[in-house]
Amino acid sequence: MSELAMQIEDVPLFSPLPRERLAELAAAVERRRFRPGETIFRQGDPPEYLYVVEAGSVDIVLPTRGEEITVASFEAGSFFGELAVFDRQWRTANARAAVESSVLCVPLDDVAALLEGHPVAARHFMGVVIQRLRGADELLSRVQIRNV
Repeated sequence: MSELAMQIEDVPLFSPLPRERLAELAAAVERRRFRPGETIFRQGDPPEYLYVVEAGSVDIVLPTRGEEITVASFEAGSFFGELAVFDRQWRTANARAAVESSVLCVPLDDVAALLEGHPVAARHFMGVVIQRLRGADELLSRVQIRNV
């Protein structure tokens, strides 16, 4: 098995997959490296990939008037860009490397096929998405918005 498949195997989302499926997935994955502050995708970009942080750290940032809000930070082994797996809508935030980072780019079609064919991976994926939605709700409950 290739070096990349071994790394994919270590990602909790992909770990329950059979070896042959891991090898297929590894063949579709592209590795990209980013310098600190470099943009991975921007709000409004069309989606192509689910991203897995291989090394480093990635911030998800919402641009607002005058400043940005960091809504999440992801370390090695975490994935981001998951909303596009379901709706293929434009990106809703910016993603950028917080430090020197390496990211695995998994094509959305491969992720969708994986979730359809492997219930354990699909349950894990949905659990992470639900946890993130709850976190977003909590974040919003703490933000004070002035009534204009």
